[in-house]
Amino acid sequence: MLGIIATRQLSFSSNTEGGRGLARWAVIVGALGTTLQAAFFITWLTLFITLLTSHPTG
Repeated sequence: MLGIIATRQLSFSSNTEGGRGLARWAVIVGALGTTLQAAFFITWLTLFITLLTSHPTG
Protein backbone atom coordinates (compact mmCIF):
# COMPACT_ATOMS: atom_id res chain seq x y z
CA MET A 1 0.00 0.00 0.00
CA LEU A 2 2.72 2.46 0.94
CA GLY A 3 4.72 1.54 -2.17
CA ILE A 4 1.75 2.44 -4.35
CA ILE A 5 1.33 5.78 -2.58
CA ALA A 6 5.05 6.51 -2.94
CA THR A 7 4.98 5.62 -6.63
CA ARG A 8 2.09 8.02 -7.21
CA GLN A 9 3.81 10.82 -5.33
CA LEU A 10 7.04 10.29 -7.25
CA SER A 11 5.25 10.36 -10.60
CA PHE A 12 4.34 14.06 -10.32
CA SER A 13 6.44 16.20 -12.65
CA SER A 14 7.10 18.81 -9.94
CA ASN A 15 8.72 16.19 -7.69
CA THR A 16 12.51 16.38 -7.52
CA GLU A 17 12.99 13.46 -5.14
CA GLY A 18 14.45 10.12 -6.15
CA GLY A 19 13.51 6.65 -5.02
CA ARG A 20 11.28 5.47 -7.83
CA GLY A 21 13.04 2.10 -7.93
CA LEU A 22 12.71 1.67 -4.18
CA ALA A 23 8.99 2.42 -4.37
CA ARG A 24 8.61 -0.11 -7.18
CA TRP A 25 10.36 -2.78 -5.10
CA ALA A 26 8.12 -1.94 -2.14
CA VAL A 27 5.10 -2.73 -4.33
CA ILE A 28 6.66 -6.02 -5.47
CA VAL A 29 7.70 -7.14 -1.97
CA GLY A 30 4.29 -6.17 -0.56
CA ALA A 31 2.45 -8.15 -3.23
CA LEU A 32 4.74 -11.14 -2.73
CA GLY A 33 4.26 -11.03 1.05
CA THR A 34 0.50 -10.83 0.70
CA THR A 35 0.47 -13.76 -1.73
CA LEU A 36 2.63 -15.92 0.54
CA GLN A 37 0.54 -15.05 3.57
CA ALA A 38 -2.68 -15.99 1.76
CA ALA A 39 -1.13 -19.28 0.56
CA PHE A 40 0.00 -20.09 4.10
CA PHE A 41 -3.47 -19.38 5.51
CA ILE A 42 -5.19 -21.52 2.86
CA THR A 43 -2.75 -24.38 3.50
CA TRP A 44 -3.21 -24.11 7.27
CA LEU A 45 -7.00 -23.98 6.97
CA THR A 46 -7.03 -26.99 4.65
CA LEU A 47 -4.88 -29.03 7.04
CA PHE A 48 -6.99 -27.97 10.03
CA ILE A 49 -10.28 -28.92 8.36
CA THR A 50 -8.79 -32.22 7.17
CA LEU A 51 -7.66 -33.00 10.69
CA LEU A 52 -11.09 -32.21 12.14
CA THR A 53 -12.99 -34.29 9.61
CA SER A 54 -10.69 -37.32 9.66
CA HIS A 55 -10.53 -37.74 13.44
CA PRO A 56 -13.51 -39.55 14.94
CA THR A 57 -15.13 -37.78 17.85
CA GLY A 58 -16.34 -39.38 21.04
